[in-house]
Amino acid sequence: MFSSLRVACLLLFALALRGGAEPDAGQLVHDFAGSLVFIEGGGGAGSGFICRMKDGVFVLTNQHVLAGMPSVRITRLDSAKVPAGAVQAAVGHDLMRLATAEVPNPLVATDDLENDARIGDEILVLGNSEGARVIQPLAGKLLGIGPDRIEVSAEFLPGNSGSPIVHLKSGRVIGIATYLITGRYAELTDTRQHRVRRFGFRLDSVKKWQPVVWAAFQADKVELDKVAALTEQYARLIDALRVDARVDPGTFASSAISRPLRDFMDVVGKRNLSPPDRARAGQNFLAALRSGTQSDVAQARERIRYDFFQRALAEEAGTRAQMSKLFDRLLKGQ
Repeated sequence: MFSSLRVACLLLFALALRGGAEPDAGQLVHDFAGSLVFIEGGGGAGSGFICRMKDGVFVLTNQHVLAGMPSVRITRLDSAKVPAGAVQAAVGHDLMRLATAEVPNPLVATDDLENDARIGDEILVLGNSEGARVIQPLAGKLLGIGPDRIEVSAEFLPGNSGSPIVHLKSGRVIGIATYLITGRYAELTDTRQHRVRRFGFRLDSVKKWQPVVWAAFQADKVELDKVAALTEQYARLIDALRVDARVDPGTFASSAISRPLRDFMDVVGKRNLSPPDRARAGQNFLAALRSGTQSDVAQARERIRYDFFQRALAEEAGTRAQMSKLFDRLLKGQ
């Protein structure tokens, strides 16, 4: 009969032989298939996952995935509907979580990324590539660690937003695939090539979760979209003015642009207009455009409540400030 000490030694030896290898992509998808979810609503689609955190079990995804969805449908790979309760948005992070019921084998979030992972470690992004309702594991490495986000080499695509970034060695979720940026860089030759960088927000760096009232959250999205749409119209107008293109007021949906443009064209279209009157019409036109770059931003600041949209509005406000300065310089004849 084996002694208890010998049995323990044999078990440890067996575990060492079997457990030393890191799980592969297929094994992770198999183990956590019940925790990977599709998020759909309002014509949009994204990814999410069920995850155990320090304070409960949640469906996790990005705020930008859920923004603009008047209603949300969350399903697993087997098409079973996932119940969702109270909604919270992470302050300072593009992350959102919805309370849900415990599942047999949820993914587990890291509490301390710096202790669990190192730059160069292998990772997997498990998500709904291009919204096709197919879970595709995307392998890569952890390239960088910042205070609120990480950079990875896994080539995730639109539709992967909200997917878990799993640290292969520990099996824990260290972030959520969120966005990519495309830039250009010069190599040793004169050739310039595209470079794509991919980022995810960390889970362990969230300090505050903001309770979400769904109708109010979606109203913030509508408010921000209006500001962004007008920014695009101003950019189009500025491009046309730079090349002295003839501008049709009817092509601008916003009265902040179409009205002063139409008034200006009506005045300068008059016959025998004196130079002072022409100059005055130009000054009034530029002054109206300068004022229009700020009025809706000020109103949106009063209305938008959620941190995610407030941050996006701050970016829009920065662009508008540059536009306002441009019109101001033109007014001063610089």
